[in-house]
Amino acid sequence: MDLQEQRSLNRQFVKAAEEGRLEEMRALLAEGAKVNGLDRHGDTALIWAARREDAQMVLFLFSQNAETICCDDAGKTPLMIALEKGNETLARSMLAMDFNIAARDEKERTVAHYAAKADMALFLESLRRLPGGAEIMDAGDVNGDTPLMIAAAEDARKAARALLAAGVQKDAQNKKGQTALMNAAACNHAEMGTILVMTGADASLSNDRALDAKTLAHIHSAAETAKSIRRSVTDYAVDRLSRGSSREVKLMDKIRLKKHKP
Repeated sequence: MDLQEQRSLNRQFVKAAEEGRLEEMRALLAEGAKVNGLDRHGDTALIWAARREDAQMVLFLFSQNAETICCDDAGKTPLMIALEKGNETLARSMLAMDFNIAARDEKERTVAHYAAKADMALFLESLRRLPGGAEIMDAGDVNGDTPLMIAAAEDARKAARALLAAGVQKDAQNKKGQTALMNAAACNHAEMGTILVMTGADASLSNDRALDAKTLAHIHSAAETAKSIRRSVTDYAVDRLSRGSSREVKLMDKIRLKKHKP
């Protein structure tokens, strides 16, 4: 088979994946198609299987040693695509198949950023248990935004609780000095603000415009969120004074994460 014939066979294989024709894919592999072959746009069959949210096809391609670190033209891996689609079951099964978790897209976002945006707590809990998973959950993207900052902006409270329980930095600041709490305040997410403050987020921090979370809430006409943050700051300070050792404080913080459910 010459190079042109191989490319043609590979493109047929990827096209079959795009259209969900699994049996045809099996036949094309038997004819000599490459499981990691590319179509004209540089996509592999596994990329299309993820786009289609086709768990059976994903499993088949994985069994044929498809490369899991492949990505589309935006740098998104199959796992990122599954997360973006909101398919937590498929994404968790990909984790179980040892899909690559260290990759970053063109904006330097990780699978944890995608999971945070989609409010996927179970995925994040599974990710945390993998080697290197905890570090990924605290990584910043090209703007310095961490998964917790993304969760706060999206009001993804389940994901935020999972990230906080994993011990991510509550007060990390992006390149503009923004924190997760500031994002919650600016987006008028009062309950998210309460969760963050009651687990130790610092409401006194300011961004590069010298604005703190309460001021940002007022600027964005989020008066109730500003009040909620003030109340939570007071409550948290009182609780820390009344509770015992730092070990007990950390234990109670974890309990609070469970209490503040939507």
